[in-house]
Amino acid sequence: MHGEEGARKAAQSHAAAISEIEGVAAREGIDCEFRRTGGYLFLAKGDSQSTLKDEFDASRNAGLAVE
Repeated sequence: MHGEEGARKAAQSHAAAISEIEGVAAREGIDCEFRRTGGYLFLAKGDSQSTLKDEFDASRNAGLAVE
């Protein structure tokens, strides 16, 4: 929707936000059970396999480690 550069910026922003939350929890000694987990993308009813491939390609182009 916002192009490759927009997707890259969004991915970087989300990663920075997660890192900030992790850092605050560590620095402040907050026992919130923070942990990094994998993300999964599932097709919605009516979506096609090409939708999943498009999202995979867009994620990779945005610099995310995807498999």
